[in-house]
Formats: sequence, C-alpha cells, structure tokens
Amino acid sequence: GHAAIQEKVGILKQEKWLKTYSEQLIGIELHDVKELDEYLAPGMGELDFKEILQYVPEEAVKVLEIKEAENEEEIIEGRRIVEEITV
Repeated sequence: GHAAIQEKVGILKQEKWLKTYSEQLIGIELHDVKELDEYLAPGMGELDFKEILQYVPEEAVKVLEIKEAENEEEIIEGRRIVEEITV
C-alpha cells in the first residue's frame, strides 16, 4: 500500500521498489489502496495482490495493516485473498 501511494504521487514505481528489496524482505505489511485512501483490507481497493506477492518471499511474515473502520467481513475476505495467493 505505501509503495502504491508513493507511485501515485510520483515518488517511486511500486514494481521497482519490490524488485529492489524483494530478496531482503523478512516481513511486509499489506493493505489495499483506493485512489489515495489506504489501509483498506486486501481486495477492497485497486491493488493486484497476486502481482505484489510474487515478489515477497514465501517465508516472509505478512501482516494485514488495516484501518480500524473496516468491517469484519472485509478483513476476513482480505486475509483469505492473501492466504489463497501465498499458500
């Protein structure tokens, strides 16, 4: 999510960040983004988590970083999306 926001505001392409640091990742915080609204549950915004997670080592810790206002069903669905891609 943070890398996607950086790309949207013209700082750095998300793919470049992922390619550069993917082999060094031991953990990653995941959240979705819709326009400039972030901390959404995966699947509730615009990001392609299949594309993102291909760069994340299987053994890396994956933490959902979701804003408090998200409802329980969206959080459960977001977790399912990430688990489906990484398992």
